[in-house]
Amino acid sequence: MTLDWKKGPGYKRIEHITIPDYTTTYLDNGIKCIILNQGTQDVFKLDILFKGARSLEHKKIVSRFTSQLMREGTQQYTSPEIAEAIDFYGASLRMAANLDHNFISLSGLSKHLEKLMPLLSDVLFHPLFPIDEVEKAKKNAIQKLQMDLSKNELLNYRVFTEAIFGKEHIYGYNTEEKYIEDITREDLVMHHKEAFGVDNCSILIGGKLPDNTIDVLNKYLGQHSKPTVRKPQVSEVSLTSYKRIKVHSKNEHQASIRIGRKMFTKQHPDFAGFFVLNTILGGYFGSRLMETVREDLGLTYNIYSVLDNMIYDGYFYIETDVAIESIDRTIEEIYKQMDLLKSEAIGDEELTMVKNYLLGNFLNLVDGPLNTLSFLRSMELDDTDKSDFDALVHQIKVIDAAAIQALANKYFDKQYMVEVIVSKFENN
Repeated sequence: MTLDWKKGPGYKRIEHITIPDYTTTYLDNGIKCIILNQGTQDVFKLDILFKGARSLEHKKIVSRFTSQLMREGTQQYTSPEIAEAIDFYGASLRMAANLDHNFISLSGLSKHLEKLMPLLSDVLFHPLFPIDEVEKAKKNAIQKLQMDLSKNELLNYRVFTEAIFGKEHIYGYNTEEKYIEDITREDLVMHHKEAFGVDNCSILIGGKLPDNTIDVLNKYLGQHSKPTVRKPQVSEVSLTSYKRIKVHSKNEHQASIRIGRKMFTKQHPDFAGFFVLNTILGGYFGSRLMETVREDLGLTYNIYSVLDNMIYDGYFYIETDVAIESIDRTIEEIYKQMDLLKSEAIGDEELTMVKNYLLGNFLNLVDGPLNTLSFLRSMELDDTDKSDFDALVHQIKVIDAAAIQALANKYFDKQYMVEVIVSKFENN
């Protein structure tokens, strides 16, 4: 039998995507708890989410610093004792924050879950924020910021989000050295007291779990009753008119380009359709931007488009790095590809391929207990549920070329695009 290497493999239409069974319950203090008891390995992963982050700040960047320093000493444990205990049990404890949430993730062997909970409870509810640790974190943050400001793509992100949302908006302001210097231990204590309440907390735990998991969570996390004091403060943002912003960089060879606009949250009726449209334009390796700008024209190694959705808003952008002499040609081609989606209906073969790609990705998201837990966490972060996911899958399946073209005409309007180019401009 002779194989035809030019002919791709066949495929089967994905008719249904099943999310593995999970349980939703509530601890004694009302904290929502999502439990996925699956897997063959005796491991667990516990994610604790606090909704609010920047929207509950009384001072810029205090949310991020609070998360970072919660594990650096508590009422019962010093920072070295916390690190030693985590290492002793072969566990991992991670603290982080994004624009909308603060995260605490604990993972380890299932048999050690109960032994780790007293430490985790103290980190969550009784952090001390030692002054010396605060000052050390500030010094490190300033050094990291100085390094970041030398990178074209990070500088581009800062300028772009500020242009879309404004310098004072929770999604628009960027870390500055003066904000770091202004942070005090008292700020972190205040933010933890006001923003880390049980009413904006949710828990997800997955893996091969002990039989007493609920009792353990209730004992150590379900008996605290401190509410969230601050209310979300989020200002309205208007759609920005076209602008091109040039930012000077010392990089003599490459330029960073970002083109995009303000969009919407995942609850918007156009989300599913634009999700598909974005994939067609630049959301996967076989996208139109990759085929033309990279493969045909050879202007870049990588180009992609993103639909980024937060709790209160969202934005869309196309990003790439190119040689300085290719800036104008690249931008011209980007708009050409958007215009083609506006003027010509996508063919059935391409649309089917994109739909299969997206649905196949969804299948991967629920393949295995830890992948499924990450998927459930994403739904919790987006304030969506299984019915929302089922609706998204259905909308992807039924959307047609005419609807895609209508969305392209609705949202690919240059008069609302923001262009940020970071490069070595001779006249700057």
